[in-house]
Order: sequence, then structure tokens, then C-alpha cells
Amino acid sequence: MDRQINRVFEYFSYFGYPPTLEEIHSFISKNISKSNLEKTLFLKVKKRSVLKIEIENIPRFQLLRFRDKIRGFEKRYYHSRKLIKSSFQYLKILGIIPDLRYLGISGSLSMKNASKDSDIDIFVITKAEKIWSVRYALLLYKSALRLFVPEIGLKLCFNLFFAENGLLVGKQKRTEYIGHELFQLMSIVNKDSTYEKLLVANFWTMKIFPNVQLNYSKKQETIKSMQQAKRKSFVESFLSVIQKRWLNIRNYSFQEKSGQLWLIQRDFEERIKKLD
Repeated sequence: MDRQINRVFEYFSYFGYPPTLEEIHSFISKNISKSNLEKTLFLKVKKRSVLKIEIENIPRFQLLRFRDKIRGFEKRYYHSRKLIKSSFQYLKILGIIPDLRYLGISGSLSMKNASKDSDIDIFVITKAEKIWSVRYALLLYKSALRLFVPEIGLKLCFNLFFAENGLLVGKQKRTEYIGHELFQLMSIVNKDSTYEKLLVANFWTMKIFPNVQLNYSKKQETIKSMQQAKRKSFVESFLSVIQKRWLNIRNYSFQEKSGQLWLIQRDFEERIKKLD
């Protein structure tokens, strides 16, 4: 048990983050009750191998040897809360886009661990064969925000797009890091329980995080949406060509396959593997 708990601490220490009891329970690789985990953690705190801090009356934990790595977290926490509050109204309005099914904050901001230099990373799910059309609309909106609300517009980063028929992450991407990213999303727009369908589609996460509970009542809806076959419209094809050409001109790397568009530039997956 100690090894599994320490693994969670090591993972989060890479991001300078002290996890809560809920988060440790969700992301530990061993099936354990929350009450037993809590007893184990407080015993470690008593023995002074684990540090406990409280922010807004919520206890957080980290190995004592990682104390320096989490220094500054409280400052990042309150900065993140402020940024989420100020950006929420500008993100929620994006729900009016008909072909947008889901929009959520990802990355450090979703964990309230963003620094002043951090982007507002956004994960998007669209209707089938509508990724490039929705992305184009989002970029137009971002351009307007850069002019009128620069403190938000300059930070927006739409870096991951899935279509409803491409919710299952490819085998090469089924990693601990991507599993964390899926469960740590902060939903802003969630039409017809699209987020729940995303989690059910990626049932492989249960092997990594056995304590996480998925809503399997959405299983049939998820399968149906993923089986949708739809031809790409002329507008979608045209916008796809234009945007890919622009991305190539800017030397901006991207991956497109199986109803997914990955524009993430920082590959944390390889760095996280080095923790093993």
C-alpha cells in the first residue's frame, strides 16, 4: 500500500501539487475504501512522513521530502480560482455553437494549480465530422476576445478536440497521464451528458484507477454515438484544408486520427514515464 500511495504523491509532485483525500483515492492503483485510506494517511502524518496542509478547510497531503516542490501552491490555487471565475462567462457562452457538444478546462487550471503564465487549456467535443468547423468558430471568438478582453483571449488555448464518434483514446495514448487529464476536466458546457459518455468510452482507465466509478447507464448511448457514420461536408473539408495549411506554415505540430485532433505541444507523457 505504501508504494501505491507514494506513487500518487510522486506523480502530483511533478506538478507541484498536494492532492486531496478524494484525489488520492481516485488515482491510487489499488482498490481501497476511502475510510481506510484516510486512516493510513493520517497515520503517516502523525509519523511525519507525510505533510498535511489545509486550504479552505480541505486537507491536502504530500510526502515530506517533496515539501519544496509544492511551495507556492496556495498562491497558484487562489490565482486559479480568480481566473476561472473571470473566464467562466466567456467560456459558457460557447454553448450556443450548435455542433459543440462539450467544452471543459483541462491542464493546470482545472486543478486550480495554474501560475500567472499558464494558459487556459480547453478540451472540446463536437458532433461527428465537425471538428474543424467548431475549431474555426472558436478561433474567431478567441480573436475577438484578444481585442476586447485580452486578459482572457490571450490565454485561451483550444488544444484537444474529439468528435462524438471518436471518444475512445487510441492505444498509444492510454496512459496514466491521459487518464488523469480525462478525470480532471472541469466541465463548462456538457450537452446530453457528453462528458459521462467520454468516460464510459474510455473504460480502460478503470484498470489504472480501480476506485473510480463510471456511470454505465450511458453505455448504450455512448456506443450509438461512436457508431455514427457521417460524410464530411464541403464546409468542413474546406475549413480543414485551410487550417491545416495555416498550422503547417506556423510549424505547429498536430495529430489527426479517428475523429480526434491533438494539438498539445508539451508532451508530459514521456516525462511522467520517467517516474516509473
